[in-house]
Amino acid sequence: MDRGRAAGRAQEVGPLVAGLSYDKAFIALPTYCLALMQNLSAEDQKELGESVVSLRGMEIPESVKLRILAVYLMNAVGPDALKAAIRSLADDLKPDAKPVAQPPALTPPPLIPPSVSSSSPGSNSP
Repeated sequence: MDRGRAAGRAQEVGPLVAGLSYDKAFIALPTYCLALMQNLSAEDQKELGESVVSLRGMEIPESVKLRILAVYLMNAVGPDALKAAIRSLADDLKPDAKPVAQPPALTPPPLIPPSVSSSSPGSNSP
């Protein structure tokens, strides 16, 4: 990437991610961007994943991590796909967004203990 494009992207990502939460965007945004793309190679996906994971452990401000995340994604999927993804997810990526409700966990019905089922009241067992 040449310096002119780098400077343009640097100016572009700030307003694009303004008002978003890094913690909410960290998993959701890369996952969504990759789901939107149909032609990103497995190698490129792996490289992006490794970059995103390494970013998580860096000791830099969350606002900077968010911008770096956006640059990684812009490089991988292009500016138009990133903009579309952010527009689509913006309400869910804001700091005050309520978490998406999780479906209730499926639990198996309780088992009837063998002692209850074999010697129920009123049975004619000896």
